[in-house]
Amino acid sequence: MLVGTSVIINGASAAVNQNSVVLDTSHVLSLSIHTTTTGTSTGTISVQASNDVDKPVVNWSPVPTFTSSVTAAGSYLIPKFDVCYAWMRIVFTATNAAAGTVTVKIKTIGQ
Repeated sequence: MLVGTSVIINGASAAVNQNSVVLDTSHVLSLSIHTTTTGTSTGTISVQASNDVDKPVVNWSPVPTFTSSVTAAGSYLIPKFDVCYAWMRIVFTATNAAAGTVTVKIKTIGQ
């Protein structure tokens, strides 16, 4: 069993929408997401997935039950969930243009 932790959005502006790097999740069994924000920005953290065969990945769909509302500076968690997608990315959707940053870390368990 392989366990990994990665920073996939690092101190990016929370005043605009942000997409994480594209994650190859073909060998990932489960994943959890920890988001920290600074400043006064608000928004939503969500998960998108794709089963496209190769990069570049162009067909993204939201995974509807895995979202978290960012209402103030702080820490937000999307608990561990099962993964059965070829590719995933995490999306921060800003709902205001206030100053602040967003950092997203993931932990994966796979084989």
